[in-house]
Amino acid sequence: MVERTQLTLPTLATEHSFSGQDTMNAVMEQSGMELSILDQLDLISASIGEAFAQTTTKRLAVVEPDLDTPWLDDLRNAKFEPTLLTANFDAVQMVIERSDVHLVLLAQNSLMMDGISACRLLRQSRTEAQVAVVVMLDSDFEGSMNEAYSAGAADVLCRPFGVSELLARLEHAERNMVLAQIAEATARQETPRETSKEEHAHSDTPIRRRRRRRKTEKPIQSSASRNATSEWLAAHPVPAGMTGPLLDTSRLKFVSPLSDRALKAAAAQGSLNEVLLDKVWMCPQCQSLPSFRPGCPCCGSARVTRDELMHHFACAFVGGSAEFTVTDEGLSCPKCCAQRLMVGTDSEYLSGPWRCQDCDWSPAELEVVGHCLKCGLRFPSHQASLKDLVGHYVDGLAPLADGSVAN
Repeated sequence: MVERTQLTLPTLATEHSFSGQDTMNAVMEQSGMELSILDQLDLISASIGEAFAQTTTKRLAVVEPDLDTPWLDDLRNAKFEPTLLTANFDAVQMVIERSDVHLVLLAQNSLMMDGISACRLLRQSRTEAQVAVVVMLDSDFEGSMNEAYSAGAADVLCRPFGVSELLARLEHAERNMVLAQIAEATARQETPRETSKEEHAHSDTPIRRRRRRRKTEKPIQSSASRNATSEWLAAHPVPAGMTGPLLDTSRLKFVSPLSDRALKAAAAQGSLNEVLLDKVWMCPQCQSLPSFRPGCPCCGSARVTRDELMHHFACAFVGGSAEFTVTDEGLSCPKCCAQRLMVGTDSEYLSGPWRCQDCDWSPAELEVVGHCLKCGLRFPSHQASLKDLVGHYVDGLAPLADGSVAN
């Protein structure tokens, strides 16, 4: 059996709880030898009680709706600094906002939120190594105890209780918090591969210097490479000497500025050369230029809106953001009536389903829909017809061009 008498743990500071890493370091330094994890935990468990006796004042959030706390002075005499609150939700807010409160004594029933729900809410942002929670139970001890432990409580108190039991439960909760910190520190020490990477990352060798230099230096690009990379971002005007297509706004079609007679004559003489400039999606019905946008997959309308929902974490209520009322106490949940809700901490915004204002269809996702502004046809984008936009090189363009627009 390992000798225990020489081990002393770091004491609890006024603002902080036990540090699991400092405790592990103290064990290794004072033992003077390499110990197994079980021996370290054995040493720590035997010495935590003495460390608690040497600690300074520990801040504690106490929830008592009736303000009936005759044992409050006993807590102060036991080196606790209690803050009395009337609602469990206020205690959760206090712990989240302040980093110096590591003990919480919750009531089973209070305004807005019961103790078990408050414990679940607190565990979303604080682990058992950061905050120790004790829940005071009034009734249904067996069922409530199981729910409290499942919610993350370190211990429970069943009313009525005495001062000695209260202090013992708080000390037990603190012990669990310290052991959780030690478990986290031990888990970090049991990952030598990750630790070695962090340690070796700071070492300097010629190979690492060259590797870092290659990562930080920008690659040298030739002028041809840079031009090829940014070529598609530049403007692409119609080449000189080429006759490009024009948009006939009355028919919403691309046409050539040369007449059909001029094009046929140039083709017959062998002086016509067509060059592909681009491709464009056209209406499958009238071959006019359509618009494309997200729309309703049922009727193709672009008049679609999306509902904004809100999710309350504590009671799992999900509803329209308009259902959450704004009172003097702030944002309020319509299901559990919890007030002073904060987006991000207590609730979150969600995107609801889409809703079409024309056909009242409610799709989960929209579809890219084409709308022909000439014939009025709405069609899925995959039904559009693809048309080539061509330009023309014509030898002897001046005598052939008559300035008319093709019909």
